[in-house]
Amino acid sequence: MKFPFVYLWFVPIFLGSLAKLLERNVSRLMNSIVHCNRTQTTRRFRMGRIPVNAVLVAMPLLIVSMLPGSRAYGQGSPATANTLKGLSGVQVLIEELNDAAKALGLDTAAIQTDVELRLRTAGLRVLSDEEERSTPDRPWLYVNVNVVGKAAAIGVNFNQTARLARTGESASVTTWSRTGLAINPTAESIRNQIKDYVDAFLNDWLSANPKN
Repeated sequence: MKFPFVYLWFVPIFLGSLAKLLERNVSRLMNSIVHCNRTQTTRRFRMGRIPVNAVLVAMPLLIVSMLPGSRAYGQGSPATANTLKGLSGVQVLIEELNDAAKALGLDTAAIQTDVELRLRTAGLRVLSDEEERSTPDRPWLYVNVNVVGKAAAIGVNFNQTARLARTGESASVTTWSRTGLAINPTAESIRNQIKDYVDAFLNDWLSANPKN
């Protein structure tokens, strides 16, 4: 039985649909794959286990990553600039890179420098460990990159202490975030995408704190 080559016209349409599906599910994929827990003692992060639904969502990623060229898909949280009002400084925390990310030539120190330089240039102070601990809101900007095959999950999240209206207790929560996926990424394209997310954070910060 010969293969019906007439149906090959459907392949680009199918792959295009997968790309759109991937873009719509960026946040869900990031939240499923990148589950980070901040500890009070080590101030390090650990990866959570990947649930079955994350694998199902990741299937389009794996297929689309087979396409040539480098491209990025991103999605952000709703406008949360008001949560940045009065913010004068943040601590920058970079998640340890996995082996695949290091193989691309990425380095945590270089990412840290990229982020801190952008913050300082915009006028937002970079806090040390001691300064962050002594700040009531304990603000910190968290950057996470995970490379799997020919795709990279990238996230920049701003976290600070907030008081729960229900119980009155304080908790560290994410009040601003940008997450995205890079297909066939390079070290440069990943660093540029992180810079774009940091710029978006700074734009919201500046809009919440206009200079007179």
